[in-house]
Amino acid sequence: MKYKAIIFDMDGTIIDTEHVWQGACRRLISQLNLDLHDDVRTDLENRSIGMAVHECCLIIKELTQSKDSVQELTDRMIEHAKDLYLDGAKFIAGFTEFYAQARNHDLKMGIATNADNHTLSLARSTMDLASFFGDHIYNPIMAGCKYKPEPDLYLYVAKQLDIDPSLCIAIEDSKHGINAARAAGMLCIGIGTSQDPEQIKHAHIPVPGYEHINLKKLLGLVD
Repeated sequence: MKYKAIIFDMDGTIIDTEHVWQGACRRLISQLNLDLHDDVRTDLENRSIGMAVHECCLIIKELTQSKDSVQELTDRMIEHAKDLYLDGAKFIAGFTEFYAQARNHDLKMGIATNADNHTLSLARSTMDLASFFGDHIYNPIMAGCKYKPEPDLYLYVAKQLDIDPSLCIAIEDSKHGINAARAAGMLCIGIGTSQDPEQIKHAHIPVPGYEHINLKKLLGLVD
């Protein structure tokens, strides 16, 4: 089978964002001048990873009883994240080289991310994602608000690329994303950027990093 497209998750797969959202959460809590127990503070920072910013701020409001609205907290957290993106967000090691290989083989490419509109807009602008993917950057809000692990987003992206799902490769770093890609009927590569083997153990092909993906073999160009 010759695959014709690659669909990437975003956070943790294309962009190294763990420090960005943990840092933004930390800055927001400090700005609120709240006297939080260290365990609560650490829990909030850890829960911010992979969570939509609005949901994270809802938790902050509930746990801290802040007088600010969730929208106000969200706006402030996004501003902190923007500073951190500009100051140090970077692509996952090996992504740009792998992307260049895929382009050389004329593969179509797109993004399927669970990120909300705020986060996606920030990532698009600061990392210039359009230069890699054009308009093929999608989140669940564009696909009926069905989030991973439901397959809807992956099926939607395949449709936009005009490629049958069975001819798509998905690259993911989380179990929810892997379950979504598999349910969509795609070959799923699990990339171990989280350093947690449990996250990628159900991928068809689990790998430590991009340098371990043999694209020519997947495309049937070598034995």
